[in-house]
Amino acid sequence: EHENQVILLDTTNKYTLPNILPIRDLNWFGRIIRKSGSSATIDLMPKNNSIDVVNLMASINQEGEVSGKIREQYFDYNAFVFRNSFNGIAKDSYVEKLEKRHSGLEVTEYDVQNSNDLSKPIVENYSFSTTNHVEIIGDKMYFSPLLHFALKENPFKNEKRSYPIDFVFPNQDKFSISIKIPEGYTVETLPASKAIGMTDSKVVYKYTISNTGNQIQLMYSFDINTAIISSEDYEEVKAFYKDMVEKHTEKVVLKKI
Repeated sequence: EHENQVILLDTTNKYTLPNILPIRDLNWFGRIIRKSGSSATIDLMPKNNSIDVVNLMASINQEGEVSGKIREQYFDYNAFVFRNSFNGIAKDSYVEKLEKRHSGLEVTEYDVQNSNDLSKPIVENYSFSTTNHVEIIGDKMYFSPLLHFALKENPFKNEKRSYPIDFVFPNQDKFSISIKIPEGYTVETLPASKAIGMTDSKVVYKYTISNTGNQIQLMYSFDINTAIISSEDYEEVKAFYKDMVEKHTEKVVLKKI
């Protein structure tokens, strides 16, 4: 059944799998050398998006402290990258990195599954609390529903760019976020739902938010459908990210009843 299928293998890293190569191999094209001595170019870039799924359930108290639980699943290249950077590091120092990366998050009950079972995605579970994400002004509370996952600044700052943009591998981030608002408050304003994509859907995001009673529900996905984007599209990528940062940092407004 694999007669004419090409399977890419690299055994120099213990976390690789068929068609999941070390990142250093993902340099566009390689050469296939056949038994007969003939050869041809072969595309080394992954064909499918590696997925990263985050489920976040949180609640906000009257002091504006956010606490909750996160379950994150890393598939394919995301799992490969995670295993390479996490396996072999003491749990405490990893938790410390996580807290730092998310500007002073308090992380407890941290647990990772499938570190060495390569047939399954990495599953990361932890509880968190933070006082950095809700601003209280008068009788109102302001916060981004993406909390510590919000992208706060555009990584593309240069005026021009002469090299292609390399996202390393095609990727999809999927968030399912549920936030319970404090008693005595009501939702005054929600950001608008929005979907936007670059030409040919090279990069796309979809933001769908709703509110029922004291629950705010956000479904968010961000897809990078092609790992390499030419420098000619730099302006468009930059504008796309600007729009995304604006969406990420847009606030839900709660008002005291």
